[in-house]
Amino acid sequence: MIDKISFLKLIAKILNEDVQNVHFKSKVKDFVKWDSLTTINIFLELKKKYNLNINIDIPSFKTLEELYEQINKKN
Repeated sequence: MIDKISFLKLIAKILNEDVQNVHFKSKVKDFVKWDSLTTINIFLELKKKYNLNINIDIPSFKTLEELYEQINKKN
């Protein structure tokens, strides 16, 4: 399991965004730099840092909160 602050910091790092611009209510589509490779990079980083196995239907989340909840449900 990953805590909320670490999750948001990880997202900000991957997107090269200021962590203050990354919120749980943020929609994925609001990030110009977010694409399918971003999602894969997030999953790989979570696997590497937290040993989390991610098996999520990629289009099934719209907000960072939804992604966070799905990740923590699966692990």
